[in-house]
Amino acid sequence: MSTLHRCLFTLALATPLSASAAPDAWTHLAFDQSRIARVAAEPVDISTPTWIAHFDSSTAPIAFTGPSSPVIWGRCVIALGRSAGIDRIYCFDRSTGATLWQHDLAPSQNESWSSPAIDTLRGTVIAPSGNQLAAFDILDGTLRWATTFSLPLVNVSPLVTTDRGAEDRCFVTDFSGFGIGASLHCINVSPFDAALNPYQPGAVVWSTSLNGRGGSGNSCAYANDTVYVASAGRFSPPLAGQVMAFDASAPTAPLPLWITTNPVNEGFYGGVSIENGAVYAASYAFFAGLDSATALRINAQNGAIEWCSPANRTASIPIPFSRANQSFIAISTGLPGASFGSRPALELFNPTGSATCTDHLLWETSSATWIDNGNAVIEDGEFNIFGGWTHHPVIIETSSGNTLMYIGAIASSGATADQPYTSLYLVDLAALPTPGNVSGFAVQQFVGCGSSPALAGANLYSIGAAGLHAFGPSPSSLDVNGDAIGTTEDLYTWETGAGAGGRLDIDRSLAVDNADRDELRTGLRVNESVDMNS
Repeated sequence: MSTLHRCLFTLALATPLSASAAPDAWTHLAFDQSRIARVAAEPVDISTPTWIAHFDSSTAPIAFTGPSSPVIWGRCVIALGRSAGIDRIYCFDRSTGATLWQHDLAPSQNESWSSPAIDTLRGTVIAPSGNQLAAFDILDGTLRWATTFSLPLVNVSPLVTTDRGAEDRCFVTDFSGFGIGASLHCINVSPFDAALNPYQPGAVVWSTSLNGRGGSGNSCAYANDTVYVASAGRFSPPLAGQVMAFDASAPTAPLPLWITTNPVNEGFYGGVSIENGAVYAASYAFFAGLDSATALRINAQNGAIEWCSPANRTASIPIPFSRANQSFIAISTGLPGASFGSRPALELFNPTGSATCTDHLLWETSSATWIDNGNAVIEDGEFNIFGGWTHHPVIIETSSGNTLMYIGAIASSGATADQPYTSLYLVDLAALPTPGNVSGFAVQQFVGCGSSPALAGANLYSIGAAGLHAFGPSPSSLDVNGDAIGTTEDLYTWETGAGAGGRLDIDRSLAVDNADRDELRTGLRVNESVDMNS
């Protein structure tokens, strides 16, 4: 594709931000580099999908990666899955659900449920699968670069920086199973520059030890030139899971800026989030009940534990939020099946008090919605399932001051860990879940999908057994003249009023007016930063 053509060609849809729409991109698992899955938005109606994508470009059925999250940028919603026996990355048109492109990936391992990430500056989507991390051109799916590691990438989602100029990097952890040897890898994504950045895209700048086993699900968070990551620790010699901070600008393998060890001898098998100088993490326990793991808030500057509470086991990322001048932390947790000593539940914490690990749980949904059959034991079928240990919910803060959450329901006992979630709920976090009647808590429910949702504009996307589900009004299309691409020719066609069919109505408002021209011009220019950095 020529430079001129790339400057004109765009698959992006830029929607002006308003009180009714979330930011029009979802670039990482749990939203962005902070992993704080919380946005200002109005609710998206999830009663009926706008479309369901379930076939690849050869009409082969797609088995999407179960608990995985899609990512969104411009016209594209991108997800990982498998068709015709091959692991693949798929790009779908947000307006129609049509497959725009797909590309083969290295075979995934250990039933991984990784999610991709989008590098908006260089116009690529980065996908982990098997022992490989690969970057694809978001416009046409061309492979830009691929990096192979000695250990597999399992349940982990890459993080890519966009604020470091000539030295932007991608960070990802590998998986060492129950043996030691897991590492954090720093990969170059910026163009080669002999003076400023002597690395080709995809080159490993450095790798550094995570002090033991793990790397499964340990997705990084990033802020202020610092990368934050958790680890699973090790069995022998014993070492509890740790949270660490590293200098993202280090030219060679750095030592941690600080290390914080879990107060309970359990490991971290999920990602961390970072906001307002605090890092949030939650651990996983292989035994006991709903309080055998931990939830932590850690000072991002020095690694000091600021707050700690017993929690249900999870690989999910905590979401801090405030309501009515009070602070809270929400975490999706737990496994189905009483034999594991756990239950799927959404837990809400009050993160105040001392740094000692004491109970700060306000409520958890499995106990709160329980209706006993008479034996005084909380059993499957006696409570409403919200969340699960592999799920990343999303909080929306509305213009009217409501704090709502989109959260899925994990598949029932007997399902494998890589299965998609079965229901999607919109819940009101100001309400209390109650036994038998959750109508005040659960505002809306859709049965058929529920895996980690992604929001962009006025749309929500979630994976289910039947495919990738889209909710909300179809985003506008930049293709005015019907040639399947968006160029300045479409603007000319719009100005002359010769658009094919109903294509002049860019914003789908049922009226053709200056708002359509403005949205078309904005959409055609949205990739300028990509072009200037290509």
